[in-house]
Amino acid sequence: MGALEREPYAVAAFQLYRDYDGRHGAFGSTSVLARSADVARVSAYASIDGTDASMLHVILLNKSTRDSVTARVRLGGGPSYVGGEAWGFDASGPRVTPRAAPRVASGVLEYALPPLSATHVVLR
Repeated sequence: MGALEREPYAVAAFQLYRDYDGRHGAFGSTSVLARSADVARVSAYASIDGTDASMLHVILLNKSTRDSVTARVRLGGGPSYVGGEAWGFDASGPRVTPRAAPRVASGVLEYALPPLSATHVVLR
């Protein structure tokens, strides 16, 4: 893949953090702990807005070129999140689009990630 082919993906990555919903929705200003048990395949980043933990932002990256992965994120030390929305893009194209709603049960977020994908999950 040449540099010109990668550029739209770089733009989509910035959009995922700074305007994921097309209404200026952005990744939070305060980082919170997020760890991946399989860093070779999945990266995870999380944040809240300032000190308001009522909305949690989680960025999930599936780095595998061929395998779908179900990310399992244990949520702790804050409100009981019950659901939310997700936006993302994958190898099929660099356009950030709404994705399937996240599932949260017993303090664990489970989310299916297609190969070479980036997903911004917003939990409330």
